[in-house]
Parts: sequence; structure tokens; C-alpha cells
Amino acid sequence: MKIQSKIIRSNRRSIALEIHPNATLIIRAPWFITKHAIENFIQKKHSWIEKKMRIAKARSQVSPKKFITNEIFSYLGKSYQLKIDDKIKPTPSVISDKLVISTKQSAKASKILTSWYK
Repeated sequence: MKIQSKIIRSNRRSIALEIHPNATLIIRAPWFITKHAIENFIQKKHSWIEKKMRIAKARSQVSPKKFITNEIFSYLGKSYQLKIDDKIKPTPSVISDKLVISTKQSAKASKILTSWYK
């Protein structure tokens, strides 16, 4: 796997690895560490880097929400199926493991749920 990386040197004591959401590896290293030592460090951490890169790529490949019935939404650490119901009050609510909005709101579901989350 080809890894995109960037080395940032600064006044620090240790080497740190960061995996950004776009699956880029950032290596933060002290000025006194040689490039060879950094490469050795990366080789030792190769399996960790690969694992985190796969996670970052999977997160970036999440498809956008369509706001249709039975679509899964996360709220307060739990997953809920979206239910669009015409017999429900206008504000979104959680009812027995379902995230429910009224049919009148379904056209603006994205905006309504986003404001409700906040």
C-alpha cells in the first residue's frame, strides 16, 4: 500500500504519527532525529499505520444520507432507524428504537434533523 506522508519537524522530544481523515500520514519529529531513524520508526509501526489508514478510508467512503425510511442514524451513541410517519407530531423524536419524523417534514428532513441534532 502506497502511503502519502508528510514530515513536520519541530522542537519536540519524540516522534508522533497522525492519520488524517483523507488517509494522509503526518509524522511529527524532533529536529535531531535522522531521516533513517524516522523510516525505521515507520517500519516498526507499519501494521498500526495500515490499520488506521483502512479505518480512515472507510470513514471517508460513507455515503451521504438519503433521509428515507429505515435508513440508520446515530444519536447519543446508539443507532436508530428513520421512520417517516404521518401520524406523528411535527418535531423529530425517538420512539422505541426509531427516529421518527412526520411526512410533512420529509422533504426537508436533512435540514430538520441537522437542527434537531444541534
